[in-house]
Amino acid sequence: MNLSTIEVLVEQHLSGLRSKPIADLLLLPKLAEKTVKAQGKEVRLCTYHETVETGNHRFVVQGIQERWGGITAKVVAQGFEIANDQSLRTLSQEELYDFT
Repeated sequence: MNLSTIEVLVEQHLSGLRSKPIADLLLLPKLAEKTVKAQGKEVRLCTYHETVETGNHRFVVQGIQERWGGITAKVVAQGFEIANDQSLRTLSQEELYDFT
């Protein structure tokens, strides 16, 4: 299955986050946004950093592609969580639901 432009961009951005040292990830702001152009399409990438009830840190990359006129055409999200023991866990689709 071929990935769409937005899926590729979200995956690349998430991969970049995963490669950072945990200490650097914990310093990220609650929300960071940037707009990327690829293959003639503009995609807004939002990176969320939340601390959940357990004290774990959750990171979500959300990609938003808009159609002409600002109507949202597609939203994709992927993420992971860092536990207190510094282990990483990929977030489930259910956990990502609010971001899609």
